[in-house]
This record gives sequence, structure tokens and C-alpha cells, in this order.
Amino acid sequence: MGKRFQWTFAAVLAGAVAGCLAKVPAAAPFPRVPEVTRNLMVGFKTGAPPKLLQVDGTDLTQTKTLFMGSPVGFYQMPSSAPVSAVLGLLRQRPDVSWVQQDSVQRPSTWPNDPDLWLQWAFGTTYLDPDPLWQRNIDASHVTVAVLDTGIDPYHPEFAGRLLMGLNALTGHTDSEDTDGHGTHVAGIIGAAGNNGIGVAGVCWQCQLLSVKVLDKDGGDDEEALQGIVYAVNNGAQVINMSFNSEATSTNDAYQRAIAYALSRNVVVVAAAGNDGGAVTQPANTPGLLAVAATTQANTLAIYSNRGPQVGIAAPGDAIFSTLPDDSYGADTGTSMAAPFVSGAAAILRAEHPSWSATEIIDALESATDPVVSLSDPTLRIGRLDLSKLP
Repeated sequence: MGKRFQWTFAAVLAGAVAGCLAKVPAAAPFPRVPEVTRNLMVGFKTGAPPKLLQVDGTDLTQTKTLFMGSPVGFYQMPSSAPVSAVLGLLRQRPDVSWVQQDSVQRPSTWPNDPDLWLQWAFGTTYLDPDPLWQRNIDASHVTVAVLDTGIDPYHPEFAGRLLMGLNALTGHTDSEDTDGHGTHVAGIIGAAGNNGIGVAGVCWQCQLLSVKVLDKDGGDDEEALQGIVYAVNNGAQVINMSFNSEATSTNDAYQRAIAYALSRNVVVVAAAGNDGGAVTQPANTPGLLAVAATTQANTLAIYSNRGPQVGIAAPGDAIFSTLPDDSYGADTGTSMAAPFVSGAAAILRAEHPSWSATEIIDALESATDPVVSLSDPTLRIGRLDLSKLP
């Protein structure tokens, strides 16, 4: 038999956030910074708004007027005009009662999931998913295989989108989660958004294929390899592998399996590992996308494995997601970082169906913000930014 895998989440960190497993009362979601234009709204005390408003040598051209109890003029500023200075001077005019910069109003796609506020990774200074969600990309035909401890088939966040596939441990299709790790990973990828309960995943509509290759004690190379082939042969376009061994050498069998996936145009995403050292199997296999973990300070997590095999990073600390028995909780590790990337890969596959797996990986690696490692200032890894996906 092959090597037993090590869980990718750090036990001490998992214990530290265990108190988050209980439901927390809902609160407002992350505020988003309003987008503004170079247009001004100017309220006048009396009289019709002038067609041309001059402010310290700057000409503001009127575009329209409204009467809202008092006259309001809408003005376009020249591109060279300093906005704050113009606003300040207008507020000092005796004929002006108020001035405001015009904001851009867009249809709101921010989901109504009550525990979204606990998902810090979706903040505007982290993954920033709202611009992507506004695009309303239909990913319902894309299948993401979760090679893990299984998925809870009864959790309402996956209703109508969960395919119960192979249990490589038994050779049957009893791929229900008996640990919780796989359900947590699946929620990060694809918990239903805007359904009024719990949390939201990256890809709200994608299909999830449960492929059980681990139990509470881990799994073997043989089972993981069987899971990869099964997922490829059963329609998966993206495969998420949130598990690792301790081996830092490359493995010929994994290289063959990943090459087979690439030949079928399947994107394979893997967690880099959690011992703070070199990337381990299977994440060090050429052709797949290895994912490191970042913190709420936007730094590389100290526990995250790192090295030239890592192509991208994503949040991994205290990630709130789904758990068995209709529950939710937080966990930490590169196990949690990888599924953010897998969800993004599924959306890219839906948006660009003609792209190869390699093109999708390249696009993911380019849609990033810089991350600095506190332990190694020479190391630079890009953190996924969903707002930059093409």
C-alpha cells in the first residue's frame, strides 16, 4: 500500500477555532466601497442652476437639472480637476446648500446568506467576489470533484447539485462524509449563495461530485489515484485535492494521473501542505495548481508549505464553511485555501469553455494580488482576487 496522507489542517489551529462551530447570530455583510464618477450633484438655495459653473478657474459643465424641493444641478468635471479641492470650494459658495460626488449604482448581487459576515475571505481587501458574482456566470453545467472524506448529502447548501460518487475505500458509492473535512471543503467551493441560510461558496451553481479517498485516519496513494481517474472519467472539469503526504519527492504515479487529467482538459487543484516547509505529494506534481494559505493580514501563513511548485495562494485561516448535520464551523489550513481556487476554476471553465486546463491555471495565477511572506522576504506568491478573473 502507498503512504498514508497527513491531514492538511494544523491540529493545534483547528482546536483553537473549535469554539466557532456553533452558529453565530447574523450581522451585516462586509461593506463595499462605493464606486464614484467625476460627476457632481450641486444643490442650490434658490434660482436655476447655472449652465456653466466656474470654480477657481475650473469650468464645470451642466448635464441636467432637477427640482427636489430646491434646484439641483448635475455637473461634469474635467479630467484634470482635483475632486477634493473642487468639492471644498463649492461648499464655501453662498448660493450652494450642498454638494455630493455622484456614485455608480449597480444591481446588488450580494447574497442574503446570514453567516456571510463570518466569511472574512470574501471581504473587499481579500477575495472581493462581488464583481464576479455580478456577472451572473452560469456554472450549473460545470462539475467539481471533491476528493476528500466525502460530502454530507443532506446538507441544504448542496441541494440538487450533489453527485454521490465513488468511495475508493470500499469500492462502492457510499461516499457520505463521516469526518467533516470534505463537507467543509465542498462548502467553500460551492455552498449555495443567496438562499437565505448559512454561508456562500465561490461557485453557487456548480455541481459537486463526492469522491471519498480519505477517512478520519487518512488514505493511501492507491485510493487517491483511483479517485483522480474516476473523477476524470465521470465528467469532472475541476478536481480539488485537500490532502498531503509527508513526501517531498515527486511521484511517477501522480505524474501519470495528472497528465491523464490534463489530456482530458481537467484542472487539478491541490493544497500545498501545512508543515511550513517544502511542498509535498501530491501538490508537488507538475501540471496541477498547488495552493498556499494566507492570513487575515494578507501574509503567507507560517504553517503553509511554500516553494517553486506553488502557483497561487488563497485565505486559509479560520475559514467558516459547511459541516455535516446541517451545521457550520471554522477550520484552518491549506485544505481551506485550495477550494477557493477550485471554485474560481469552475467559474472560469463556465465562462471560457474552449480554454485548456493550462490556460485556466494561467488565468488564475494572473488574477492575483501580491502577498509577502513574513518568514521569507524573498518569496512572493500571488493571492487570488476574484474580481480580476477574466
